[in-house]
Amino acid sequence: MIENYMNKIHAYIDDNRNDMIKDWEILVRMESHFEEVKNVQKVCAWVKEKFEEMGFECRVEDVGDGWAGTLIGIWGKDRPGKPVIFSGHMDTVHRSGSFGDNPFLVKDGNVYGPGVLDMKGGIIIAIYVIKALQEIGFHERPVKIIFSGDEEYNHVTTTGAEVFKREAKGALCAFNMESGNLNNALTVQRKTSNTVHMKVTGVGGHAGNNFLIGKNAINEAAYKILDMLKLTDLEKGTYMNTSIIKGGSGNCAIPELCEVVFNIRLASGDESERICREVERIMGTSHIEGTKIDYAIEKSNLPAYQKTEGITHLLDFVNAVATENGFEPFGGIAVGGASDAGNIIAAGTPVLCACGVRGQYHHSANEFAVIDSLYERTKIFAAVVCSLSKFE
Repeated sequence: MIENYMNKIHAYIDDNRNDMIKDWEILVRMESHFEEVKNVQKVCAWVKEKFEEMGFECRVEDVGDGWAGTLIGIWGKDRPGKPVIFSGHMDTVHRSGSFGDNPFLVKDGNVYGPGVLDMKGGIIIAIYVIKALQEIGFHERPVKIIFSGDEEYNHVTTTGAEVFKREAKGALCAFNMESGNLNNALTVQRKTSNTVHMKVTGVGGHAGNNFLIGKNAINEAAYKILDMLKLTDLEKGTYMNTSIIKGGSGNCAIPELCEVVFNIRLASGDESERICREVERIMGTSHIEGTKIDYAIEKSNLPAYQKTEGITHLLDFVNAVATENGFEPFGGIAVGGASDAGNIIAAGTPVLCACGVRGQYHHSANEFAVIDSLYERTKIFAAVVCSLSKFE
């Protein structure tokens, strides 16, 4: 029976390749930097309409003033069994216009563009998984979607994380349609992050006339940077990166102000707390007397996604389905970036991440995705959903 279904699923996807590419292009051309809220809302409206056309009951959950909200939908809510979730986000890190006049460039089997990999290709996969399931008359269990409009902001001042945890609770499993890895591995572990904003205020003056009485803010910041770099601990999986430095007004002036942003990647919540204490100690110590330090620690609401037995079991199951249907098994890797997979696993639902199209260089002007992976992964995850009775 499943073999019969798979033949129909493969045929449907192969017959609709052009439509899949067209929808992918439409979605990518709707550029949606997380701070360009109206643009994200347009994407949300388009995605919502697509799922509603397939019979989903959808709503947009408010996550706070000035943000686009989280799209939640369910298909077959009265069916027996726990729901399966397809999740991810609709926002990107690319400002509108950053890819020029052609934000969807097809070249040598790849597509280049803002969010083509992270993660609009994953949304298209989710849409066409449902279309393929409907083609074979699937009705075994509910299917749920959760797509955030502020994930790239890390839900820092929103309720986006709480919405994810609430909506993911009680599901059988979830597939987070984030950027797929080029090597075909799914992500089974991710870090969380803290961002430290530091402002050093010194005493300005002329570099020659006031050298002895000036208090150089950049020099004090340099000492702080060296202290912060010592927080890197490879054994603990803690990486400290100096991300942004702003300071100085002229070559002959002692800088009165210097601002620095640090990004710290962490493998667990406990390590995050330890690092926060260390940051407080560092910021409380001045190397140049007379300088003043102001700082703020911004904790991501994308918690660490730590591998569990449930995640291992889900990966083994997906790999069994993939190989049964003639596809290569997925590897499982740990990565340094954060995602809402951390919120899903915090809700007690096993989840695999990076289930979207394969590619590379997300968050950069070179972002690209492999076209064939759009079709391949749609077939695989449609087969997985059809086989979930074996996972329970």
